[in-house]
Amino acid sequence: MKKLIILSLSALFFACNTSDGKKNEVQKEEIKEKKVTENLPKIAFLGSFHFGNTSDYSSIKMDDLHTEKRQKEVAEIVKKLVAFKPTKILVEREPSYNDTLNRKYASYLNGEYKLPTNELYQIGFRLAKELNHEQLFGIDYEMGLGDEELVNYLEKHNLMEKFSSLLANTNDFAADFTSYLKTHTLNETLIKLNQAESDNFNKNIYLESVLNFVEKGNSPASDFVSNWWKRNIFIKKNIDDVITENDRILVLIGSGHSAVIKDFYKGSSNVELIEINPILEK
Repeated sequence: MKKLIILSLSALFFACNTSDGKKNEVQKEEIKEKKVTENLPKIAFLGSFHFGNTSDYSSIKMDDLHTEKRQKEVAEIVKKLVAFKPTKILVEREPSYNDTLNRKYASYLNGEYKLPTNELYQIGFRLAKELNHEQLFGIDYEMGLGDEELVNYLEKHNLMEKFSSLLANTNDFAADFTSYLKTHTLNETLIKLNQAESDNFNKNIYLESVLNFVEKGNSPASDFVSNWWKRNIFIKKNIDDVITENDRILVLIGSGHSAVIKDFYKGSSNVELIEINPILEK
């Protein structure tokens, strides 16, 4: 009987030790993973609507950005972004535009350039100045998506009603944000614009609506959607070209782009994706 009890206790202790051993191994892996993540460059995307005029099919409209109220709101956003301590600010301009972009930035630093009604300048330039950055980086990639081919196809196959319905949905989306902005701050509006619900809407315009204009088989609609992802893949490559070790990257770009490009960095072994809303909500 005594021998049986000892064997039972031994089994229990070994079981406990094995459990503790597994627990320790898990903890070690978590610590290791955390250290790896801490050493990765960081990247955050501020998806924005365009403060000024845009050629987009639908857009969020804003009252005068240059009022004292709105200018204070811009300053509030910049202050919050400073806390992220970005080492580089990337904006929605092509890399070939960098020289012109940074000449304007230099003029702004010298008090010789009035900031246009555009988020690139209103937020990007002000933030770069606060952080004593010498330059900003353009990472956009312009390309046609096949708009004309898509519309011609839809007209030929009597599918324009679907396209009109999509435009109505996107206009409603923009109108809702326009209405929201009238009674909320810019910061609150950007937080709403960077939520998963808005990101999903921006992606599903393409993946669920445009892609399925045609019920069976592929068409210029498939090309159109593919080209949107292709454009954003090219933008990602431009971003990757700028990132170096220990960077903290802030990408200021249209929310339609950020909704797609953020997915490219989720689970990345090279860069840690940082969500922007916790930064804006502080």
